[in-house]
Amino acid sequence: MSIRALVVEDAPELRRGIERHLRSRGFEVFATESIEVAVDALSRRPAYHVLLLDLGLPEGSGLDVLARLPRGVPRP
Repeated sequence: MSIRALVVEDAPELRRGIERHLRSRGFEVFATESIEVAVDALSRRPAYHVLLLDLGLPEGSGLDVLARLPRGVPRP
């Protein structure tokens, strides 16, 4: 079983670097710069094991992603 990670980062170079690093370590990675896309991804299965959230996004904070987790999604 691979570990699935969701990365939310608006800086393209940093996002790609994180994505490459995690993939090189065997993670299955979905990366986005959008809170809306992240929330949508979290509402689907299979679930993510790891969330890496940028706190300073143009449309809000990574904490907004946590606040909008759909019902039934395990919370930290």
